[in-house]
Amino acid sequence: MKHPKSVSQKHMGIIILGMVILFIAIYIVVWRMELKLIDGGHMVLEVGEELSHDVEDYLNLTWYLPSERDNIIDDCQLTLNDIVYLDEHQQYPDIGEYQGTITYDDQTYPIDIQVVDEIAPIIQCQETVAYGSQDFQVEDIIDVSDNSQDDCDVQIDGDVDVSKLGTYTLNVKAIDSSQNIAEKTFDVEVTDQTAPQITMKPQIAYLYEKFDVLENVRAKDNVDGDCTKDIQVSGEVNVQKAGTYYLTYTVQDQAGNQAKVKREVVVKERETSYRINNVPMVLQLPDYHNGCESASSTMLLQYYGYDITLPEVIKKVPIIPLEYKDGRLYGADPHVAFTGSMSSRGYGIYVEPMVDVLETIINEQKGKHQVKNLTGSSLDDLLTYVEMGHPIQIWATASLQTYEQSGKQEWYIKTLDGQYTDEKVTFPVSEHCLVLIGFNDEHVILNNPLQGITIWDKEAFEIAYKDMGSQAIMIEE
Repeated sequence: MKHPKSVSQKHMGIIILGMVILFIAIYIVVWRMELKLIDGGHMVLEVGEELSHDVEDYLNLTWYLPSERDNIIDDCQLTLNDIVYLDEHQQYPDIGEYQGTITYDDQTYPIDIQVVDEIAPIIQCQETVAYGSQDFQVEDIIDVSDNSQDDCDVQIDGDVDVSKLGTYTLNVKAIDSSQNIAEKTFDVEVTDQTAPQITMKPQIAYLYEKFDVLENVRAKDNVDGDCTKDIQVSGEVNVQKAGTYYLTYTVQDQAGNQAKVKREVVVKERETSYRINNVPMVLQLPDYHNGCESASSTMLLQYYGYDITLPEVIKKVPIIPLEYKDGRLYGADPHVAFTGSMSSRGYGIYVEPMVDVLETIINEQKGKHQVKNLTGSSLDDLLTYVEMGHPIQIWATASLQTYEQSGKQEWYIKTLDGQYTDEKVTFPVSEHCLVLIGFNDEHVILNNPLQGITIWDKEAFEIAYKDMGSQAIMIEE
């Protein structure tokens, strides 16, 4: 027989449980009588956080079944009013207070959105700087970013002297538009990051004569100075046998920066004259009155086995037509592009863009040759290259006039991207491009795209070559 008190306690527990269930049920029913928004419709975002355009992210649907949630979401309409965004995709709102609404079942529920900036800027700094950096400014190695995308007030205490190796301390302070402050200290090291420069002249070794592998070879480092004595040479040259040999020169500075250069050495009999006989002749006339540079480049390419024609080379050349604008004649910077037309009124183009043209064609035809800009080389060096079997594209004048004797044409520079500048060019109208293929004691021999094989006085040619800036190109293995 059960004790009456135990039965009473059991009934009391059932009653309490029932009351709790009833209370929860009533709470859920009351809660569901009105649409609920997360945090009562009040949202705080840090600037740089994405603002959702999905109504589901604003609703508190805790006490709804999944199917009910989907129906509510489908029936809700979210409206965000006059929000200023930092980006064109309208994801990141700017600092400020904004309003919006959600409409559901003929009722409107307000939304308040507050975008704040409580995060300080982020300061980063480059850890190392190259010794001797040109146009160095300490501001260039400091990067300050802020989630507001606004510019920050950056204060730098300290400096970096790129003319002296060592470690420098910078104290950087950044303040954003909301007055959040970041401060950071950096140690910046100025280090030697530049390899020595190996310079050498073209070299011919004559049969049965002594050959010094370091003759006309120098190595200079921006920190260590002359380091020619540290050059290591690999490979060999047999002066007992005519042929082409390759040497590799390697040098390393005290910081571990290494330079390596390959040198071609031709062993042959000593001669006072030489001519490369199989260089193709490409004439610029009758179709391209001003196409001497392209014709000369075509000769080089064909000599080294590339399947290319003059019109195909011309298509690769950057060209800016002559144009009158506001009373000014505009054309190209000849170090960048050709001015005018190669078949009517036009002028010329200098070495740098033609190097690019040659490299482009060689790469397109999957060639292994290298284009070498010889600008600044002496005539003796050019003749040595010729004697080694390399025809040379050179800039001179059509009739060996000096620069002063040549007529001139002036124009203002228009850039390749269409900018009209105030910079003026004075161009010698007698400028001409040819291919140097041979020489003797008194003369040079050239493939002249205007008239074929041309023999000119060596001294007069050298003056014209120098007057045109000693510009030259060769192609090598």
